[in-house]
Amino acid sequence: MKSYTKKEKETNLNYTIDQVKKELEEINILMCNRTIINRMKEFNFYSAYPFKKPLLTEKQKLNRLKWAGDNFSRDWTLVIFSDECTIIKNSLKKKLWIGPETTKIRRVVKHEIKRNIYACISIGGLVTYDIFKENMNSDKYIEILEDKFIDIYKNNNNYVYQQDNSPIHKSNKTSEYFKKNNVTLMNWPANSPDLNPIENLWYLLKYKLYGMLITGENFSSIIEEKLNEILYEHIFNMISSMPNRISQLIANKGDSIDY
Repeated sequence: MKSYTKKEKETNLNYTIDQVKKELEEINILMCNRTIINRMKEFNFYSAYPFKKPLLTEKQKLNRLKWAGDNFSRDWTLVIFSDECTIIKNSLKKKLWIGPETTKIRRVVKHEIKRNIYACISIGGLVTYDIFKENMNSDKYIEILEDKFIDIYKNNNNYVYQQDNSPIHKSNKTSEYFKKNNVTLMNWPANSPDLNPIENLWYLLKYKLYGMLITGENFSSIIEEKLNEILYEHIFNMISSMPNRISQLIANKGDSIDY
């Protein structure tokens, strides 16, 4: 195979089978895919889809480190984590085996069926959620907060509310709404979905939706059903991981962490 420098070896330990096969052929070694897979396993490689992580600037890394220091001793049992997620119907298809006489083309409509979800979690589990078709903007966000969140928060106003730095969350309208309702907000570093445990909730939800028979009529109800199937213990573990996330963030000098 290609000879890598020490620095390249540290950052290039991911290969596709085709890449390995091509490099072996360049040195006149011919192997079938199955043999290559077996040899990769012997050297402790495993197959997985790579995680997508934001490209962080040095300034963002420093801000993340400062945030880690400021929140190192925080009581995470008193934080409500929030986020929004979009689920597109045709993104939930599993891979198919295609026969030789079958076309590989799948016709799709221009505007695919999708649903948007707003949700909050705390150490006690799923706090609240809303499933909707409209695109999110400040007015819609405030409408959801008013309908689904604010009464819950007022009964637990010793909590801190976490949200990311979306312009919708930071708009003058939204800021005024939080100020009017005395909602305590957590400062959140930019480009940091890896620090938010609710991202793991979205992963579990999408996993549960894979392969299901979904139509425009039942999409929302199936999402709701699967969202409520997520166990309290899973959400508890997501939030309990916050000290580990912060420790890893500090060890990585502000760079992305493995969550």
